Amino acid sequence: MKMEAGFSLIELVVVIAIISILASLSIPIYIKYQNKAKVTSYALPVVKACAYDAAGACQELNLNATTPIDISTLKNCQNTTVPNGNLQINISGSVNCDSNGYVSNGTITGKLNSITDYTAKCYLNNKGVLCTVE
Repeated sequence: MKMEAGFSLIELVVVIAIISILASLSIPIYIKYQNKAKVTSYALPVVKACAYDAAGACQELNLNATTPIDISTLKNCQNTTVPNGNLQINISGSVNCDSNGYVSNGTITGKLNSITDYTAKCYLNNKGVLCTVE
């Protein structure tokens, strides 16, 4: 007589339990990754455009030292909705110009209304722009 080789019920239950534990650990990490990707794809380009508009406004307007720019008046600094319509990007921040027409300091932030973990930020100082997702 030949015995058929196979898995016992206990072995199958242990494998299912291990897979369940791994899935429960990886799903929250995937959701965080997905949220950061949404902020990077949708909010960061809008915030970058706003930052470059603010830097350009300093050059064009040649404002006095430490004169703040009202970023809400700039074309690319308006609150907007992404093309699929379910994510709202909210822009806020302040930017100051120096006497030479360069950005002296400022920060512009963009948040998606449904994602609280990550924010797109652009730091403007020393005649440069640094944008990141935090």
